Amino acid sequence: MARQGAWIDVYPLNGRNLSTVPTRNKASFGKELSDYMNSLNMSFNSLVPSVESIIFGRTNGVIKLGTMQYREVKALTDSLAKKLPFAPELGFNPALSVGFLTATKDSKVVFQRRPEGVHCPRTLIHEPCGYMSSGYIEPRPKDLVSDEVIENPRLYDVQAQLNRRKKEIAGTFNAPVESVSYNHVQDFLGAGWRTVEAYLSSVGKINMTEKGLRVTREEMIKSLEMQGKQKEADKERGVEHLFVPFEQLKNLIFAQGKLSNINPVGYEPANLTDLPMLDESLSGLIWGYEKLTGQKLDLNETVERLNRDGLSIKVYDTSAGREYKFPAKF
Repeated sequence: MARQGAWIDVYPLNGRNLSTVPTRNKASFGKELSDYMNSLNMSFNSLVPSVESIIFGRTNGVIKLGTMQYREVKALTDSLAKKLPFAPELGFNPALSVGFLTATKDSKVVFQRRPEGVHCPRTLIHEPCGYMSSGYIEPRPKDLVSDEVIENPRLYDVQAQLNRRKKEIAGTFNAPVESVSYNHVQDFLGAGWRTVEAYLSSVGKINMTEKGLRVTREEMIKSLEMQGKQKEADKERGVEHLFVPFEQLKNLIFAQGKLSNINPVGYEPANLTDLPMLDESLSGLIWGYEKLTGQKLDLNETVERLNRDGLSIKVYDTSAGREYKFPAKF
């Protein structure tokens, strides 16, 4: 059975350059997980890089990446979320997600509050983020799970995948792609109890204000309506974006210890800073705080405070020569 409670694992990169080495090894499932995966009857499938190990040098870090099919990722995630007896003891699937916390021109961080009925409902998640995927390779392969795709270096290229995320957030707000930038230096490899996935994290900027982004997004939605695409327009209008000012970020961070065991569904606090966050966004905000805001945040003090208040954040020793391995058999 997978570990329980509100936990986050962080492997800090501490300014190191990060490179990826594809092993092209495929994940393998035992009978229970295989049967469960087949019961999901998924029509969509793609390839997702999965973390096999991370090695820390003096000035660099190396992640070795195998592959998983998205239907395997989904089966692992579901088994963990539903606390099924055959869920991996690791507590997360090693499929790799990437993204960056985005600051606006008027010093706010862009979040989305996830809807009900999805994984991690009613939590704050930063924009943009998501699994690295063969679906994000340019040009897009016709067969997203072929052996040819496994050999494609763009599947394992963090910067190439982040460039797609850059286009993604620009598209979300109907903004110019060139208005978005991100820091290519990754802050850490992490995982947590809500996302139950592995992730890298960095920070970025969009050269527009909250007001400007809301205006261009509304223009996009109205354009969909004028084209007769009302369902698409309604779906977009239902997305809840929140812009948290820099001066409120510490309060948002420090509230997360006590919020870690709250059921987010049906929880509607009066204050923006009392909303529960996704573990990926929380750890990204902590380790990216100084790059985002230009202000100091004591990492050790922050982790200790959150752990006293209900979280279990473990920061791993990433001194030169350290290596951590992750399973590929489940």
